[in-house]
Amino acid sequence: MKTHEVANQAPARTGLDEYEANIALREGVETYSGPGAAARLHHIGHRVGSSAFQRDAVRANRVEPVLQTHDRYGRQLDEVEYDPAYHRIIGAALADGAHTGAFREPGPGASVVRAAAFMLYAQVEPGHACPVSMTHAAVPVIAQHDELARECTGSADCC
Repeated sequence: MKTHEVANQAPARTGLDEYEANIALREGVETYSGPGAAARLHHIGHRVGSSAFQRDAVRANRVEPVLQTHDRYGRQLDEVEYDPAYHRIIGAALADGAHTGAFREPGPGASVVRAAAFMLYAQVEPGHACPVSMTHAAVPVIAQHDELARECTGSADCC
């Protein structure tokens, strides 16, 4: 049943470059990062500003994870099943280096670019931010322990 048209709401924030729209972030990155940062962050800005990403963000927060304690034969699993939208979001953030980009590609301003990428993703879908930021925080700790670094990465030089 149609009731009325709602006209006092802000329009959907889609179809834009979220990096371009954030003047303070752009100025900070331009001041403290190295070459090539802007192109990379514009790419991320377009991705997180797309309607498809926005739909995934809504879905990732609407569809709750499901704990699977046992399989159908009674064997203990203790697995959490997430909606595919969540996997698309975290996969994109990881592909764009929001977790370990500063360690994979060190150089002037690498931490600034990684932090900007992380922020662009987290401002649209904050639920994936915890595992992404914890991964970033764990790398320097793991790097201090050769045996653990080898176990995690196959090399003592994990960074």
